[in-house]
Amino acid sequence: MGKKLTNIGIRKSNYSNDKDVLRLIKQLEPRFTNDDIKIAEKIFKKIVDKENYLNKVAILSREGDKKRVVGFISLSFNFTIHDLGLVATINELVIDENYRNKRIGSILLKNAIEEAKSRGCTEIEVSSSLERKDAHLFYKKHNFEEVGKFFSKELYKRTC
Repeated sequence: MGKKLTNIGIRKSNYSNDKDVLRLIKQLEPRFTNDDIKIAEKIFKKIVDKENYLNKVAILSREGDKKRVVGFISLSFNFTIHDLGLVATINELVIDENYRNKRIGSILLKNAIEEAKSRGCTEIEVSSSLERKDAHLFYKKHNFEEVGKFFSKELYKRTC
């Protein structure tokens, strides 16, 4: 029998979480090479303390175990004219593959929505790759509506 889940805590991430966050990003993007992960680390360090970004981690405590980062969400906040206000964008939301379907994603998302409301955002949005069908169902379950299409064009090789 597994150890009893006793606590999921949500807190702002910091520099000390970089290895945990990168481990989760690698799960989100398995195609990432070691060089890509180095770029991701540089980006994380650039945004971790920026005012228009918010990065949070979900920390699991289980009886007899050390605390473990099992989830990560990254938000950015920008004013847009067409939305008539401040918009929160979910840049990443990832749960450790060994802890999925345990409501950790829902807890992180609820926390992000509350943060967006407290900052006066008019909406919160997310884009998701076409192949991420489970993510689409997750967001629909949480009353997100599919409202458009997202287009992207790579301008140059990412090196940060």
